[in-house]
Parts: sequence; structure tokens; C-alpha cells
Amino acid sequence: SFPMMFSATFIFVSEWTDIFMLGAMVSKAEVGVYNAAFKLATIAIVVINAVNTVLGPKIAELYGKNELLEIRKLIYKSTRLITIVTLPIIIILISFRIEFLSFFGKEFIRGSGVLIIVSIGLLFNAISGSVAQLLNMTNHQKELRNITIITVIINMTLNFILIPIYGIIGAAVASLISNMGLNIICILYIKKKFGFYTFVH
Repeated sequence: SFPMMFSATFIFVSEWTDIFMLGAMVSKAEVGVYNAAFKLATIAIVVINAVNTVLGPKIAELYGKNELLEIRKLIYKSTRLITIVTLPIIIILISFRIEFLSFFGKEFIRGSGVLIIVSIGLLFNAISGSVAQLLNMTNHQKELRNITIITVIINMTLNFILIPIYGIIGAAVASLISNMGLNIICILYIKKKFGFYTFVH
């Protein structure tokens, strides 16, 4: 349980690293714009979290019975569901980003680039499947912990480099790259250990 708590903590830290570092490197107004765009984009993550809540116990049950083929089928079904539901949300958010952001005020419209980048990252997260949940529920929580530590370091490094140059866009890019990195490493590790990719192909 400790490695699971550790990895969850580092994922949380990674998600908030850009906000913390922006607060130290740009104006409060810019942080406010970024935060509004980021939170708006993360509406899409509700679907992923909802599916994962149901998925976790089922994976653990199947793994206890050594039914790896059923786990594979379950992962494919859940990834397909998450992608089908998340994709329209992302398309709507990006298509009407100006209108959505203008609800907070005209000055928030300049966060449209951030919303696009963060939304793309969340879409990649959806397409990748429930990689963290699969690792946690199959006794690979230590490996997930190590992967999250690596991606947090990458995220912090990229934020440190990109924010002074590109501001809030730099923070969004850092978040995108680290998020994609986490998912890609997990996908490859799962392929090596279980013999299948978590995304639908």
C-alpha cells in the first residue's frame, strides 16, 4: 500500500508542479489564466476517474485468479469506452474554447493555447488506457512509483526551462510531455510484462 500511496502522491505533485512553479516565475494574473484553462480542460478527466473507480477491483479480482486474458479484454473495453466518451468532450472544449474561457472574463481568452495543449494531453491519457490502475492492481505498484518519480523530475526540469521562455504555454507543454512520458513508459512496461498494449489497436 505504501508504494501505491507514494505513486499517487507523486502523480498529484506532478499535476500541480506547473502551478507551483508558475507562481514563482510569472505574475499572479498569468497564474490565474493558466489555472482557469487547466481546470476547464480537466473536465475530461472525470470520465477516466469514473471508469477507474469501477475498473480497479475487477482487475485485482481477475489477477488473483490469474485470468490475464480476461484482464486484457477488460482493459480494451474500458479504454474504448473512455476514448469514445472523452473524445467528444475534448473536441467541444477545443472548438468552443474562446466562449468557455470568456465566461471567466475577456482576459482569460489568452489561455486558449493552454486549454488546447492540456486537452491534447488528457486525450492521450484516455487513449492510453488505465495504465496506472492496471499496474497498481497487479502487484506492480513499486514500478509505477519509480515511473512517477522519473516523470515528476522531467516535469520540474521542463517547467524550469520552458516557463522563463514561453510563460504559461511553456508550463502547458511541460505538463503535456511529462504526462505523455508517464503513459508511454507504463504502456511499454505493461507490454513487456503482460504481452499486450493497453490502447485499442
